[in-house]
Amino acid sequence: MYRKKLMRACLMGALVVSMAASNVAPYAPLAATKVEAADTHKETVTLTFIDADTGETIEEKACEVTVDENNHFKAGELEELGYVPGGYTLSQTGDVSALWGPFTISCVKKSEIKINVTYVDEAGNDLGGGDIYVTPDENNHIKDTDLTNMPGGYEATQKGDIWVEAGGSYTVEVKKIVSEIKINVTYVDEAGNDL
Repeated sequence: MYRKKLMRACLMGALVVSMAASNVAPYAPLAATKVEAADTHKETVTLTFIDADTGETIEEKACEVTVDENNHFKAGELEELGYVPGGYTLSQTGDVSALWGPFTISCVKKSEIKINVTYVDEAGNDLGGGDIYVTPDENNHIKDTDLTNMPGGYEATQKGDIWVEAGGSYTVEVKKIVSEIKINVTYVDEAGNDL
C-alpha cells in the first residue's frame, strides 16, 4: 500500500512539472529588448558639383555632412547647409555614398525671371531703376541683396525677403548708406603738450 501511494505521488509530481513547463514563455520579456540608436557622425567630403545639362564642373568644395552607419548622407542636406553653388539647385535626391570617391553631385540652373524695379527715397523721389533678372526661391522670394541695379550709396529700407513675380513691377524704398569712419584724435595745449 505504501508503494501505491508513493507511485501515485510520483506520477502527480511529474504531471505538475510537465504542465508548468508547457506554460513557460519561449522568449524574453519585452522589457529586456534593447534598441540601438543609429550611428551618425559628421564627416568632411570633397564634392564636385557638375552641371546636369553640360556635364561641366561648376565648383569643387569641401562639405561637412552627417553620415549614417552605412556611410551615406542625404543630398538635400547640401542645400540646407548652403553648399550648392549659387544659381543652381540639386537635380538628384536621396542618399549619396561618402565611402568611395570621387564624389560628383548633379545640379541644374535655377530659372531666372525678369522684374522691373523703381527705387524711391524716403521723401518719395524717383531715383531710377529698370529691368533686372533674378532667381527667386521656391516661395517666389528674393533677397534685398539681389537688387543689383540699386543706386550707388543707397540700401533698401526693407531687409530680407521680397516677394516677386515674373514680369512684375516693384517700387523699393531706399535710404542713403551712413558710414561711420574711425579717426584718431590727439589733443595738445597751446604749448604743444600732448594731453
